[in-house]
Amino acid sequence: MTPDQELVKAVRVLLRHPVVKAELAAIVAEVGAGAPAAEGYVTTRDAGAFLGVRPETVKEWAKSGLLEAVRPVGTKSWRFRLSGLKAFVERRGSQPARIIDIERERQERADKITDSLLGGRKR
Repeated sequence: MTPDQELVKAVRVLLRHPVVKAELAAIVAEVGAGAPAAEGYVTTRDAGAFLGVRPETVKEWAKSGLLEAVRPVGTKSWRFRLSGLKAFVERRGSQPARIIDIERERQERADKITDSLLGGRKR
């Protein structure tokens, strides 16, 4: 038996131990098998309701980095920490929907400057 095979055998024996099994079960329950801990996180739909915008807007803000979010491993969904949503509202004021317009305006101005510097050449 190779050292790697011996190690795998030892780990299997260890994982069968009742105390180790109980600890692993507690960790998996707490973490949600790859998802952020349920406590303090909300879905895209709930985040949109909290912010007063559509879930699609919340996704765009998450993708652009305006809103802090996590994506659980192996999923396409986003999760938002409630404390992060509250901080977002405090930073941005009571009109969060205006943020995306401001960001678009900035991007359009940057594109115009880039185009003028490149003299019509493709980027």
